[in-house]
Amino acid sequence: MRTIFKVLLILVVLTAVPALAQSEKKDKDKDKAKAPITSVKNGDLPPGDALRMTPGIARIVLRDLLQKRYLVSNPKLLPSGFTFFEAKEIRVTREALSFEFDFFDGKKRETRRWNVVFKRLDYGGFFQHPQVSDRFFAVTGQGLYVDLRNYLLDFYVLTWKEERDAKCFSDALNRLTYEANKSTTTIDNDLLSFATSTRLWRDKPESRPVAPDGWDRHRILAEQGIKDRDFVAAILNYEAGVKAFPLWPQGWFNAALLYAELGEFESAANRMKHYLLLVPDAPDAKAAREKTIIWEDKAKQ
Repeated sequence: MRTIFKVLLILVVLTAVPALAQSEKKDKDKDKAKAPITSVKNGDLPPGDALRMTPGIARIVLRDLLQKRYLVSNPKLLPSGFTFFEAKEIRVTREALSFEFDFFDGKKRETRRWNVVFKRLDYGGFFQHPQVSDRFFAVTGQGLYVDLRNYLLDFYVLTWKEERDAKCFSDALNRLTYEANKSTTTIDNDLLSFATSTRLWRDKPESRPVAPDGWDRHRILAEQGIKDRDFVAAILNYEAGVKAFPLWPQGWFNAALLYAELGEFESAANRMKHYLLLVPDAPDAKAAREKTIIWEDKAKQ
């Protein structure tokens, strides 16, 4: 009888162990699902399309969306009588995004400054806001609202009507969060390898890369972006063009001018240096070198 009992006990234990392991696995999977997919604190790469942007483009994107398409306040999320006005004094540096905004509480109009330090952020995303029946998309991220410490500012929500704008803003924030948390900055490191490549191309013309099929599409779209005064689209296409075909001097040159026009002087100087490495004896080389000196000085200010 005791022997039978021992056998039954062993069978129960052997049956329970896999079930328990399966239960623990489900719990771990559930916890894993709750955890962020990627985190800058763990040294992970940013999610989405963030790495397709250079830091310079990311800063331009943030300014562009705040100036043109940003909904400073969503009336459906505000208390009765409150009004928020457009962002102003927008500033995006390596370290932070900040801007001022006016609000009216039904009695008086005041000005506040909104500030986010990239190094304090973790990667975020965007979602369809549950409190609004229309398609409004809000950007979120751990640490994003670190400065919103009072009742009034809690109503200042980053929302867009278009999902693509919310996504683009989120990607730009994640790109700059990643950059701010890196131990070193690598904006000019690519110049070393590019200089080596240009010397090789001069010494061995057969090693020169050939323009890939469809490359000219980037030039056409970049030029159209300038005509439409959509400078972000233009610069993205110039960047894609020189990445696909690095022997395109005009692409480097025009990208440099656009970066400077948009206030990204460090990126402007970097792109002009690429141009000068390709065509050091160009008729406008002297003027290009002078522009580079000026831009590098402005980048330090």
